[in-house]
Amino acid sequence: MSVGWIVVSVFTMFVALGMAEIVSAVPTAGGPYYWSAILAPEKHSAFAAWITGWYILLLSTLKSVTNNVKVQPPRSSRSYNRYLLWLRRTHLCHCNRKVLL
Repeated sequence: MSVGWIVVSVFTMFVALGMAEIVSAVPTAGGPYYWSAILAPEKHSAFAAWITGWYILLLSTLKSVTNNVKVQPPRSSRSYNRYLLWLRRTHLCHCNRKVLL
């Protein structure tokens, strides 16, 4: 188990170093969207930025859902309604990039 953490940490560090290299070469506030548009060929730059944006949205939403959803479905309608409201708020927050309370 502890060896797995070390291996994953090393590979995560490689990803972080690669992203740091891109940040130092193309400093911008746009982040991965802009990087993918700049690094892709001119013909495919808009598509690469679009794919990157949807990929980040999908993964961040799935990460939130999998971290917060219980294995068993809610037993009462009140907790199920709270779960649906939480899903809606999570979706709106990721779509608008704002924190909605």
